[in-house]
Amino acid sequence: MSAIVSVTDLNGLPIGSTVTDQNGNFSIPNLPATTIIVSAVATNFGSDSRSVILTAGSTGTALLTLTPNPGSVSGTVINQQTDAPLLEPLSKSLTLQEHLLQLSCQIVTDFIKFRT
Repeated sequence: MSAIVSVTDLNGLPIGSTVTDQNGNFSIPNLPATTIIVSAVATNFGSDSRSVILTAGSTGTALLTLTPNPGSVSGTVINQQTDAPLLEPLSKSLTLQEHLLQLSCQIVTDFIKFRT
């Protein structure tokens, strides 16, 4: 299983991303000399983040630890006026965490479009 690793600046703006290899290793080259936030998330695990200070010509390292998610939640979201289900069921091919990750990526994309 791979984890998704993302790098943002201190304002939360995305700088880069990748997925880990089978041993959990990752590398994101060509990052600016600044303080960055490195975050990782994987299906059925929590997330972890670390700040890393990068200087010109250096390579920073971050050890991220993901804890398995032991619990689950279920329910129904309904329209208050009609009592009808508000959302379509989640695709069976994607987990809830993957849907949330897609939604988060869309929010960041929309934010970037709004700022430019």
